[in-house]
Amino acid sequence: MNTIQSVAQLTVITDDYSVNENSENDYENEYTTKNDKKISKQQLQHLKQSNSQSVQLSAPVNLTLTNKKARSFQIDWKPPSVIRSSKLDAASANSVNNSLYYAVSWKAKNTDRQRELNTTQTSMLIDEATANTVYIIQICAVLDTIKGPCSDIEVATDQEMLMPGPPVDFKAEFIDLNSQLQTLTTTLRFKWKKPVANPGNIVKYRLYYQHLHYGPLVVNLDTNKKSTDYEYSSAESNENSDNLADSDEYDGEKVKSSSEKYLDIDIPHLESPENFYEFLLEDLLKYSTYRFSLVAVNKEMITDLENSSNEKLKSETDLNENVYNTNPETVDKSSRHNMKLNSADLFIETPSDVPDGPPENLQIETINTTSVLFQWDMPALEKRNGMIIGYKISIKENDKQIWHSNEDSEPRKKIINGLLPFHKYSVRVTARTQNGSGPASDWIIAETFTHEMDG
Repeated sequence: MNTIQSVAQLTVITDDYSVNENSENDYENEYTTKNDKKISKQQLQHLKQSNSQSVQLSAPVNLTLTNKKARSFQIDWKPPSVIRSSKLDAASANSVNNSLYYAVSWKAKNTDRQRELNTTQTSMLIDEATANTVYIIQICAVLDTIKGPCSDIEVATDQEMLMPGPPVDFKAEFIDLNSQLQTLTTTLRFKWKKPVANPGNIVKYRLYYQHLHYGPLVVNLDTNKKSTDYEYSSAESNENSDNLADSDEYDGEKVKSSSEKYLDIDIPHLESPENFYEFLLEDLLKYSTYRFSLVAVNKEMITDLENSSNEKLKSETDLNENVYNTNPETVDKSSRHNMKLNSADLFIETPSDVPDGPPENLQIETINTTSVLFQWDMPALEKRNGMIIGYKISIKENDKQIWHSNEDSEPRKKIINGLLPFHKYSVRVTARTQNGSGPASDWIIAETFTHEMDG
């Protein structure tokens, strides 16, 4: 009886990458999988190695360019279709997803310098790129220290946008539109000249503005430069003066700077005989610090602004009918950053004025037959229009004023003595700045006790 013996080794690979028999092409060095996918010999060896190490990964899919500019671009993708690890059972699928990350590498075409970053997200923004350059990006999934096959995509960055230089001689002055009014003006007249660098094709100017805080401009004494921290000056921290940042009076939101906004200014209405452009801005808040930045916008920048700010430019006819149009939305940070170096900047302090509002939260507490305690809070922050330097208290009985008293700005309380027992009095208070007194509060009623033992 004859006996035939043989030895065989069985290697199990995922269905996606099981190789058909006799599929090797010695000339093209490719393999055809059972689902008719083409993979290289290197990829097949990598998959076999991954399988032997109990990890199976396919390449990330659907690489997509979602945002592209001259110096940045963003790539999005979807996870691999095959993500398996025998180290984790089927009930630990979430653990597999949590330990999966992506190695993203990129380099300019025809160069050797390559950069790589890891991320757990399926999106990456690559900045600090070079304009008008083709980049090769590779993305590989990594699980249990095993890197799967890579997917790649080519991206060509946009050509560098030619931006005008900053406007020249940018300045502002307060003007009085109606000299008959007694209140101080907060109307600014801006003046500037066109940029020296790249002045061609300018279609409009964009004026960015931001209300930084109430109070005067803060200057860094060490560098003699304007502070960007928007803190209050030491003069306002004096115990005997009105402190705009008093934590007992205002929550943090009220003293933070507002969002930066902008106005688009049409050119045809601007040219002056002295070759200056001019523009009026009204209704600014009093006793405040503002920052203004002026940028010249040419035709090449229009598309970038539309994409960044989702803004639709009006037709030329519409622009001629409107000197400017406002956009109340917060300025897009990316487009603002691109124009920051090409802007002319101003910090402006609006003048103080008499308060627009009365003191608030008036309270009366009877002490005895001849005295009451009167307390109040400062006017609302946006209605002070300056540093509150004092108050005037007025008292009357039966519509006849008895007396009034001038008080310091602190401690905003006053014991009123010399009253008659069992009498009712009316009390009110006004606040004043260095410009004068504002409106008075409503009258409130104070009533003394009949006998000393009352209360």
